[in-house]
Amino acid sequence: MERKLTKKIMVGSVPVGGGAPVSIQSMLNMRTTDVDGCLAQIRALAAAGCEIARLAVPDMEAAEAFGAICAASPLPLVADIHFDYRLAIRAAENGAAKIRINPGNIGGEDRVRAVVEACGARSIPIRIGVNGGSLEPRLLEKYGHPTPEALVESAFGHIALLEKYDFHDICVSMKSSSVPLMIEAYRLFSERSDYPLHVGVTETGTERMGTIKSAMGIGALLCQGIGDTMRVSLTADPVQEVLTAKDILKAAGLRRDGVNIIACPTCGRTQIDLIPLAQAVDWCISFPHNEQLKFFMTADRFMFLRGEFKDYDRYYAQLDACLPEGLAAAEKAADEFGRSFAKAHMNDKLHYFVGAGTLYGATYSYAMCYWEEMHWIRTKSIHAAEFFHGMLEIVDRDTPVTVFVGEDSQRELALRVAHFLPKVCDNFCVIDTADYPLEGIDLEYRGNLSHLLMHAVTNRIDAHLEALSGHDMKLRRYYRQMEY
Repeated sequence: MERKLTKKIMVGSVPVGGGAPVSIQSMLNMRTTDVDGCLAQIRALAAAGCEIARLAVPDMEAAEAFGAICAASPLPLVADIHFDYRLAIRAAENGAAKIRINPGNIGGEDRVRAVVEACGARSIPIRIGVNGGSLEPRLLEKYGHPTPEALVESAFGHIALLEKYDFHDICVSMKSSSVPLMIEAYRLFSERSDYPLHVGVTETGTERMGTIKSAMGIGALLCQGIGDTMRVSLTADPVQEVLTAKDILKAAGLRRDGVNIIACPTCGRTQIDLIPLAQAVDWCISFPHNEQLKFFMTADRFMFLRGEFKDYDRYYAQLDACLPEGLAAAEKAADEFGRSFAKAHMNDKLHYFVGAGTLYGATYSYAMCYWEEMHWIRTKSIHAAEFFHGMLEIVDRDTPVTVFVGEDSQRELALRVAHFLPKVCDNFCVIDTADYPLEGIDLEYRGNLSHLLMHAVTNRIDAHLEALSGHDMKLRRYYRQMEY
């Protein structure tokens, strides 16, 4: 399909329009004054694949909290403003990557101009958000009720107001809860303008019906080449909005990431219990983070059904009750360590990571995928069993070495390296998952979970490395290309 080429704006580091991939947005559903809660939700959205997040800014207290959230957010943030132009100005001052306003409801032209000047001085784009439920009275009188033509006329009226003050960093949305109405409004606008479009169906309802409406409305536009960024609006967990948006983009052929699951609908010829298998695979693939845990869970379930996992019920009862809170507590406990580690090693020329057992996979992936590809710091992963057979000769007093120590049967192998290192190196660090409690989970199970605890610790290292270096972890590098 040929997409319409629109003007490009930048929402933080995310391009919108100009041929850039259709970006996924969502909106937080908690009070902006809850800074910690908002940041936790933003991280969950980012983990699900969200690229831009929007927050309501209803008063000045929220505008100040918005600034604190911007300072720690992994995503560019949009301030959603109604009525009070001063909130838009304060949000711009506090780090907003975009402002969403309806110029018609924030006061006279002098107030619109003040917002435009605040955004223009900081290169912050403005989204004009037209909504079928809040059209201007003059348009309702002219058209009798919300129509596609009314939404388009409203949008162009607001655009003219911003352009009057030489502001062109604009994105436009024309949402309605009526799918046919919003499709036609976007189509009409797209014929007349090349401003980038934020597409979505508003007030779609609960998850099931909202998903259907969004797939029809947004999907129809995307298949016509219309749309530069999107939000699926659901009366549900915002993470579900992101997952639904990813599925819509894949169905429209606009994303190739992930896996397209092809599964038989089953009939009388089916000879295996395919439905739970397909559901398990779909779940593992739909939630890619902590993928090792997800696939272990699937394997554990099959082992249980075959009578090969006697502790299954007790093990998973503890994980269900305690693992999420335990991992969150581990991240909090590791934060200050993560900051000091990042500060000490952000300029390393080469860093060695050593691990064994269930943590060797984490050692390899952290060295290769995180430090090499994401942080652009050269690294090498070493199995603890190899350390005394070649590694010893290349470690000097100032060589950076980090040992990952887990709690499985090969713990002693990693500890042997950790105990020996002081004899040859002054620049080493030992990260031991046993230092981080998992309340409510038996010690006999911790070896299976060491890689998750280690990931909680390294998450904090990564967050501080990214902040200190100013290097976006999404910018991966792969060295050396050659003909072969």
